[in-house]
Amino acid sequence: MTLNIKSVEVGSPASSRLNNSQAELPHRGSPYAWNGSSISTTASPVIKPLPLTNSSTPHSQTLREGSRGDSIRSICLAHTGSPSMHPKLVLRESYIKTTVELAEGLYVGPLIDGQPQGTGTLIYTRDDPAGQKRYDGAFHLGKRQGHGKLVWKNKEQYEGDFADDKITGFGVMIRNGEEYMGKLVNGEYEGYGQLKKKGALYAGYFKKNLPDGYCEQTTATDSYKGNWVNGAWHGQGLWTLTTAIGETETFEGTFRHGEKWAGIYTNGTYSCVYREGKAVAAPCCVIL
Repeated sequence: MTLNIKSVEVGSPASSRLNNSQAELPHRGSPYAWNGSSISTTASPVIKPLPLTNSSTPHSQTLREGSRGDSIRSICLAHTGSPSMHPKLVLRESYIKTTVELAEGLYVGPLIDGQPQGTGTLIYTRDDPAGQKRYDGAFHLGKRQGHGKLVWKNKEQYEGDFADDKITGFGVMIRNGEEYMGKLVNGEYEGYGQLKKKGALYAGYFKKNLPDGYCEQTTATDSYKGNWVNGAWHGQGLWTLTTAIGETETFEGTFRHGEKWAGIYTNGTYSCVYREGKAVAAPCCVIL
């Protein structure tokens, strides 16, 4: 991964005693330099954790990272307490907040060994092949890992779990005019979830973005509760329709590829048997 470091931010000096002549990094040959307000660097940011001074009672003031104030991701200005010794800038953790150019875009957040680690922001390049615009969330070893929010240039968005840089886990996806909440694998609806799409609500199991297995579909006029295969009613199920004049029609039985196959159809006035996709002629249709 090639890095182009724009800046390394630690906030303003924590003590009026700290100035250019006093501040120094506590190891020889470090590529980092303190200019009184920020750290500058001339080399790749391979940052190793450094021990505190040998003083048994050091005093430290912590500069919190950004506005979140994460106590773990912090830089400590530690004083030995001895007036004869200069204060040292100590990296208590092995990463600090940086602004870096990556191949994918501009990254703002902590690094470990030159890779995004922790909570950060990645603003993608204009020519991103997936049309991604911005990611805010957790990173691990340079990959999106944990909870985060991803926004595309076409205003579609996802918020939820990431694993190994992929949309995998539980989350909420808004795209193509539909909203899905549930389990995903590699960006596809996979497992139990709820989907709002074209005026219909689906609640059940999905596979490759389509209802598959048991799922319930509800619209303004009808509903279906039963089995699906590849996005179509297939197997045992119950279909209910409310007509414009308030009558109720139902079919309970077996469906094939979204069509009635074998079962009982009822419309409130009579019922009829379906066999192999066709209503059986009278006298098998019984007047109620």
